[in-house]
Amino acid sequence: MGGQTGLLENSLPVVAKTEDYIQLLQQEADFQSSGRFSLEAKKALQKMQKFRLQDPSEYILQLVSCAVMRGASQVQVEVGGRAIRVGFDGEPFSARDLEDIFECASQASQQPLTASGAHLAIALQAMRSYNPDVLIVESSDRHGRNVLQLYEEEVWIETLTGPASGSKWVTYVGLEHSLNFFNMCFPSLVGSRRSEHNLLRRLAYAAPVPVVLNGQRVPFVTGMNAVLLEGPGRPPVWAQDREYVHVLKNQPCWGIGTRHSKEQSELYFIQAGICFHQSGEKLPPGLVIYLQEDSLKRDISQRTLVRSVARSNLIAAALKVLK
Repeated sequence: MGGQTGLLENSLPVVAKTEDYIQLLQQEADFQSSGRFSLEAKKALQKMQKFRLQDPSEYILQLVSCAVMRGASQVQVEVGGRAIRVGFDGEPFSARDLEDIFECASQASQQPLTASGAHLAIALQAMRSYNPDVLIVESSDRHGRNVLQLYEEEVWIETLTGPASGSKWVTYVGLEHSLNFFNMCFPSLVGSRRSEHNLLRRLAYAAPVPVVLNGQRVPFVTGMNAVLLEGPGRPPVWAQDREYVHVLKNQPCWGIGTRHSKEQSELYFIQAGICFHQSGEKLPPGLVIYLQEDSLKRDISQRTLVRSVARSNLIAAALKVLK
């Protein structure tokens, strides 16, 4: 059973010009394997029906959120005709983390690592709906790899221990669709039409870390005269790679304010790397605001942020300095 781990990595293309978190898992070593089917994980997975995504392809957004909440510095995505691969660094998953992953979605805790587990669990449940030939998670640390693999209704947990490694910690999620005429004969065409491309470009462009899709970074384009709101903690990548006309320090969260020629105003929250368009707010004409705050909560659909006092306070603070 352990021989199937790593099935997807063997033919991975190199992502150009960046350290390739997916390729790091191809390094060969003498591993000792210990694995088993987990009844507890299987039962927890079966209880996750209420967290089912309306569009299964939105699993790709959940994986971006998982990486962000895991403290990743970059997310790499390869979307092909048959296989989809996602790799990121950050805090690795232990074998126990993976076995308990499907419990995370129902836990009330909002600690970042628990939240990252919930995003991974929701993603895996959605990916199962494709009835893939392979669905696997591998998370490596200096001593080996921890593996979760789904076989229909079964959950396989495995630990591969080996010699210490100086490589970065890496988590890899791979899905391999069943082989059919189209993805066998026209893999490039099938891959280019997958909805994961559009979802990442439409909703993950403002992630706080680079999202690299098939070797190209998903771009975040703003107006020329943008104002940066400088919040606490690590600055998002979009706060570091462009010029701003003003930098407003000591704000409650990181954000951008800009104006466009149209009278229409727009407000977006960036939560766990995903953009959520907000409606019903009174904004000055032509003002476009992006605010990043991972502590905000999503509703059960994962498509909408829950309105809260914290959300309202962030909007009020941004409008106070941007009007």
